[in-house]
Amino acid sequence: MRFERRGPFFRRFFLTVLLCLSLAAYAQYSSNIQGVVSDPAGAAINGASVELRNVDTGVSASTKTSDSGNYRFNSLPPGNYVISAEFQGFRKTEARFVLSTSETKGVNLTLPVASTQQTITVEVTPPAVDTDDSRLQATLSSDTVRDLPEANRNLWDVLAVAPGVVGNGTRQLGESPGGFADNFGTQTPQISANGRSYTGNLVMVDGMNVTSPIQNGNIILAPIPDAVQEATLQTNSWDGEDNLGSSILIQVTTKSGTNKFHGTGSMFFNNQNLVAAPYGTTLGAYLPYSRKDLVGTFGGPIQKDKTFFFVDFEKLWATTPGSASGTQYFEDPAFVSWAQTNLSSTVGTQVLAGWPAAV
Repeated sequence: MRFERRGPFFRRFFLTVLLCLSLAAYAQYSSNIQGVVSDPAGAAINGASVELRNVDTGVSASTKTSDSGNYRFNSLPPGNYVISAEFQGFRKTEARFVLSTSETKGVNLTLPVASTQQTITVEVTPPAVDTDDSRLQATLSSDTVRDLPEANRNLWDVLAVAPGVVGNGTRQLGESPGGFADNFGTQTPQISANGRSYTGNLVMVDGMNVTSPIQNGNIILAPIPDAVQEATLQTNSWDGEDNLGSSILIQVTTKSGTNKFHGTGSMFFNNQNLVAAPYGTTLGAYLPYSRKDLVGTFGGPIQKDKTFFFVDFEKLWATTPGSASGTQYFEDPAFVSWAQTNLSSTVGTQVLAGWPAAV
């Protein structure tokens, strides 16, 4: 009998676990690394072993060079990397560098002839002209995204500062048909480039297209700034896989867990007392309102060098004022009573009864 009573509980428990597991997804990254492995005379080395390791997570990948000495690693997340190459009769050589979002970095390695067992480490510096990457783009780091002033902690306002981009982000009314200028509704940032309008913008988050298929330029997902690792903007021609846009290609990479625990926490607060009254008006020019935006992120290892986690949280408390005249609108109690009597099963009636405007 005890087993029968516990049966529904265990079934619900396992269904909950399966549901949580089904929410996991793999990000589709757009960064790449390629190069040539050669000997001191410049001749390509065929079959050299090349290993790439992410310094932050310890995750590694390996490949071998082709007949022409070329190698390539695709679909990589941005971050700090170490790449090494070795071949029999030559000394092992390493290179350290930073890879940005949607960047194709060229790292050529020269293997000296082995006289003793020794490893050579070099620091890769950006070339004056990068022949491996033809983008015209600006990349904003996580520190830049976090520290620049944002209207209502909105990522798209930060992107308006990039070179070649015009507009004012989401600061005006009417820019967000599904919500206000925050992270809780659809948004239409008023930024553009190439002489085009914002309707030509294309936004990708971790390789997923988050631009609305219904309204051009409208964004249906806005990651909180604390969870952004990098944001990059391209204003020239880009890859064929992203050819649906004609103004700005915005690619956002969110943070992930690493071998070290890390996180952030903040509270954004604003009310009418923190806003200066326009010249010539009284202190009561603004009707009472308040806004509190609580944000937290946390990530770290589950199994070192193998499995990681990262979570972010945002909670908004906001009360908005009425119109400038002081008039506020409420549904007529007589209409609510009529709807409950005649249309009791409709969603609209349930909203009117369960969430009255006074609340």
